[in-house]
Amino acid sequence: MRQLNLALAFISALALACGGNGGDHREVINPDEIPDGVTVVVETEVSETEVISGTTVSVTCTVLAGEFRVATTTEVEVSGNSGYEQDGLLITFVKLGTYEVACTAPDLDVKDETPVTVTVTGGRPVTVDTVVEPNKITTDETATVRCVGLDDQDNEIEFDYKISVTPSEHTKLEKAEDGYTFSATLAANYQIACGSSDGSIVDTSPAYVRVEAGDLARVKTTLADETIVAGESTTATCKGYDAYMNEIAGADLWIDAAPELIVKGATITGQTAGLWDVTCKPKDENDDVELEGAKLKVEAGEPAGLELFMIPSKPAYKLRETAKLGYSLVDAYGNRVPGGSITEPTYTPTEGIEKRDEENYRFLAEGKYV
Repeated sequence: MRQLNLALAFISALALACGGNGGDHREVINPDEIPDGVTVVVETEVSETEVISGTTVSVTCTVLAGEFRVATTTEVEVSGNSGYEQDGLLITFVKLGTYEVACTAPDLDVKDETPVTVTVTGGRPVTVDTVVEPNKITTDETATVRCVGLDDQDNEIEFDYKISVTPSEHTKLEKAEDGYTFSATLAANYQIACGSSDGSIVDTSPAYVRVEAGDLARVKTTLADETIVAGESTTATCKGYDAYMNEIAGADLWIDAAPELIVKGATITGQTAGLWDVTCKPKDENDDVELEGAKLKVEAGEPAGLELFMIPSKPAYKLRETAKLGYSLVDAYGNRVPGGSITEPTYTPTEGIEKRDEENYRFLAEGKYV
């Protein structure tokens, strides 16, 4: 009897196939009608196998027993990723990745052993986020900038983007393996924003990075007064800068001055007339740091005394050698002051010395003359 049914089913299926409706004309049987010894298989068909995130596909499950279709309950299993939503035979793929879709016939304990692979890629970006790490650097360092595009399913996707920096002066962006590197030679706060290359999308909450001065490269000395009178004081200011002339707050510096000057803190006092060096230096000696010093001119004060001297000045003179008497006004610190005149000079002892004119004297005898 079963053989007769099989023959009739074959004739019926053949007749349906010749009908030209393009469908599956195999005879449908119930599970209890499956012929003995016939292997039952499940076939899976998916409406699309390459989709963008957010797409819903339909799944068609067919249970076959030889040349028959079996009318039984089917289910769909999805593996390889959890980013999907399922409603019976309808599957909506949310997250990017590769999925394996296979039909099963649970009542017959049969599963499709050759599942269909569905590849899900990102859609068009709808938002973009700017990521800067770290958000504080020096002029000697760089930060990494990444543009993260998200589609309408919050998937991170690759897209053509551009980066804007405000202010843009003194900054540099260079392509790197994991995004871009950002650097700046001016210490300041910078705003960095990613956007699509066509300008249709821009990050409305841009990132900020603080750039501070780099390593000490230059020390500059400034004097409140370049010229003072002997006995007076002025103030020295020391400032440290990096290689791009950004001032370094709190640089550890000290004042080195000529021995003729008196230094107390930032106050410089001069008593000896002349042009003297004043140089700020880092406390940690570093030959690579450029030092820009200053010069302090100390001028003589008001006359406070008179100094007499012989020209040429020698510890001793030969007999009958002639020397000229010189003089100068001096201030309270012994600095010579231009101008002035002297009255007829006197000298002791008066013997052994000959006055040849108003300024020149000749020594005729050995001795000490005042």
